[in-house]
Amino acid sequence: MASSFSMMLHKFLSILISVLDTLLALLLTVIFVPVLFLLWLLNETVRVCLIAPILRVTYGDRLWLVPDGADNVWHFKKFGNSRNMLIITIYETKIDPEEYQKNFNARVLNHIDMKTGVKSYQKLKQIYTSKLGYNCWKRDENFDVRNHVKVLHSNNKDGHILTESAVLKVLGQLTDDIVNKPQWEDLIITDFVYDEDVEEMVDGRVIKLKPGVEVRSARIFRCHHGIMDGASYLQMTSIMTDGDFPFSADPKIPLIRNKWRRYLVTLGCFLFGVKTAMRTVIVAAGVQNRFVTRQFSGNTNHSWSRPIQLERIKEIKGVTRSSVPTILASVIAGALRKLDESYPVLKEGKDCDRGQEGGEVFAKPSDELLMGMIGAVLPYKDVAPKNRYTVVNFTANTSPCTRLRRLEAFDREMKGLAAKPDFLVNLWMFQIFGRFPAFFVQNMMKNGGSPVVISNTPWARRSVKMLGDPVQDLGGWVPLLAFSGLGILITRYCETLRVCGVAEEACLSKEQLNFVIGEVQKEIMALSEECAVVNKILNPDSIIPKKF
Repeated sequence: MASSFSMMLHKFLSILISVLDTLLALLLTVIFVPVLFLLWLLNETVRVCLIAPILRVTYGDRLWLVPDGADNVWHFKKFGNSRNMLIITIYETKIDPEEYQKNFNARVLNHIDMKTGVKSYQKLKQIYTSKLGYNCWKRDENFDVRNHVKVLHSNNKDGHILTESAVLKVLGQLTDDIVNKPQWEDLIITDFVYDEDVEEMVDGRVIKLKPGVEVRSARIFRCHHGIMDGASYLQMTSIMTDGDFPFSADPKIPLIRNKWRRYLVTLGCFLFGVKTAMRTVIVAAGVQNRFVTRQFSGNTNHSWSRPIQLERIKEIKGVTRSSVPTILASVIAGALRKLDESYPVLKEGKDCDRGQEGGEVFAKPSDELLMGMIGAVLPYKDVAPKNRYTVVNFTANTSPCTRLRRLEAFDREMKGLAAKPDFLVNLWMFQIFGRFPAFFVQNMMKNGGSPVVISNTPWARRSVKMLGDPVQDLGGWVPLLAFSGLGILITRYCETLRVCGVAEEACLSKEQLNFVIGEVQKEIMALSEECAVVNKILNPDSIIPKKF
């Protein structure tokens, strides 16, 4: 009887809290939407009636306001922040740099949208700049593809052949401020080998390769995120291949295919958007943990895992029915717990205790961690480079529980996240407020990050040839903005995954980053083995689904 009453009371309180939460959201919308609309109208009036005409008279068609506010949020600048995304493509064989450059110019820079008749990649011939207090695009009158698509010459001490480890060091140099560099580059490594292919090295120089190993080529695509996001790059690679591209997830297909459901989601975003935006800013501003990096050193570390067979994720998904992003977020949280246990952090903060050597250490590993999930708001209407990425914060379970228990908690968290308007609302924030003056965008983005950002980028389901050359492997690294100290991207090519990590030196050392990436791989392997055992016990005759 008492138990039944307690359940009824709990249910009543839950309903009451939901009702009050809804009323609060509607009240905030009624109060703030008119104010925000007036500010937006004032800003648009200034843009259209004052700034745009002045730019037109002064610069003609050589310089104009950035039309998409979502591009502008990536123009945020703080010492040590990286606004660049880095993507490495490794080939099965060597490629001809001149032939690649010629084909890139023909297939990408001169690609024409069949619906509009307009060249899709004119954005790659523009320069990001600021005038009259607003962010602008400037036409690059001296554009030459040879300044962007070129050979990356190796450091003398690395020899003629660049190894895997040497390339990871090069990535740190490519995240530097882009003022004196092109805002995008496609850098060709003519001679590349994996570390495991080297038999003898002297002073960082490759002396001898293992028997049967052939030198191959690789490319690093480095791009200011204000030009395009990862999904736009994925679409760009699709036009660099012949025939239909084997998308793992096609950006042109909407996540919600039912038209009426999309309308309901949009309505929900409008009604609850103000509350969602306020909560995002307040939570981000007040967060305290080891990954919050207020003062950057200016040095970044990069790492990636050994190849992970996709079959491991399929085993986990087959037993738990969890989504791939949920599985990946769960194993990353498990790895970060191991980091806390193995590398106690020395950092000042209100939740710290005095350590034996006088340093400030967190009293114990945290059982919760604020993380940001990077997601693309689909669909992308065309292949032209754009920004439809956004970041949604969520509380990750990093408590010392079993892997399956942690995954169960993440499953609930992610399903709740999917039902919320956060992804679309945050994109709207970028698109609307990104059109405001540059100083406003700069101040808005100061607390616009997350201590740890994670992303899942499935690329191609089967092997492809890019501009005629067969691809062997792929990896990528996300930008680190505001106070983000660690970024983890998981890429898929064919039946293989790579866990790619980037960390600010002020947040994690190279050793610590390598530890995290290694632990993520271990967590995936261990969780898949646990799921295989569970599946064999519960369903001895079942076949785990191979498609997802």
